Amino acid sequence: MFHRNSEQGSSDVDQWIAYCAFHNGDYKRAAQEYEQITKKEKKVKPELWLNLAVCYFYLGMYQEAKETAEKGPKASNLKSRLQFHLAQKFNDEKELMTFHQQLKDVIEDQLCLASIHYLRSHYQEAIDIYKRILLDNREHLALNVYVAMCYYKLDYYDVSQEVLAVYLQHFPDSAIAINLRACNHFRLYNGKAAEQELKSLQDQTSAGFTFGQDLIRHNLVVFRSGEGALSVLPDLVDVIPEARLNLVIYYLKQDELQESYNLIKDLEPTVPQEYILKGVVNAAMGQETGSRDYLKVAQQYFQLVGGSASECDTIPGDLLDAYPHLVEHVDAESAARLWRSVPGLRCGALLVGPDLFVYPAVPARCVAAALHQPLHRDDVWLVGLPRCGATLLQEMIWLIAHDCDFAGARS
Repeated sequence: MFHRNSEQGSSDVDQWIAYCAFHNGDYKRAAQEYEQITKKEKKVKPELWLNLAVCYFYLGMYQEAKETAEKGPKASNLKSRLQFHLAQKFNDEKELMTFHQQLKDVIEDQLCLASIHYLRSHYQEAIDIYKRILLDNREHLALNVYVAMCYYKLDYYDVSQEVLAVYLQHFPDSAIAINLRACNHFRLYNGKAAEQELKSLQDQTSAGFTFGQDLIRHNLVVFRSGEGALSVLPDLVDVIPEARLNLVIYYLKQDELQESYNLIKDLEPTVPQEYILKGVVNAAMGQETGSRDYLKVAQQYFQLVGGSASECDTIPGDLLDAYPHLVEHVDAESAARLWRSVPGLRCGALLVGPDLFVYPAVPARCVAAALHQPLHRDDVWLVGLPRCGATLLQEMIWLIAHDCDFAGARS
């Protein structure tokens, strides 16, 4: 900066400023610096275009990143990795396979492959790559955070904590690691325990570290069961991907179906949670309006998740796979088969997130009636009765009182 301000600046100085801005997480500043260089230079080096493309990628400007990358070097490992990630963002399976084949057995390329596995919910495949690299590169401690994130996604929260502890021993003030530890505490214990973990992060986060502050604000809403959602989440919808999903969930829990639908209708789902939530919103809209069009859309999303390789053997996957059959028809034979094979149907609920239960268009009463089989208190308890809406609460209490006993309804 001294050289630039004293009119002794040069392209090299500008490039170093851009480099420092990028590695400081200020991608917008880095992009601006590279843009200025490309305007001043008569003949721009291909590497500079590629660096600018990477900045655009980190800013979420994927189309600009793709077009700018084309001006980069013809043969470049970095360019291949960037294009690999862009193919994932654009859901272009053909290009994804093309650039996958260009990856080499070097650390950078393998880490790139692991990140794509993670983004596609192939968490075990990502873990295998990270562990293989760690065997020969113990000094790459940050890989433990990546492994811990994968275990978190696989619901192995205790294992995630153990792996994460290795990194935190060396870097106890890491914002990403502390946040992940707080999320593990949320899953293992409760929101208060998670919030306590975030206190140290709140104290150390500087005013300039905006992402850290946004992350804290977002997660505190989650840890506090949605408290302050409307004052925090709307501003973070385009900053933290989960903010949009959590705001949709908040609207659903408040029975504001139209708001939740408006927020998610244009979202192109890429991971199971997004498919599930979009299906849930359409199912809820179908129940509310009586329109089978919404139910058909929900059915399509649920079938995609229920039949996927990653979810087909999970309880949510079984529930989602069964749901379309209940929408189409409820007869004694199919209901009995589903009742026996998918215990979750006994409560007629689909679980999305730690606190959200969404109820199919054909509730538990229909299945029970088809079977001439009463609901049991233990089955209804699985519904998470205190969390459901007033209308459904009355219906379920009525069911318990008539099909179980008065004591069960009162409890």
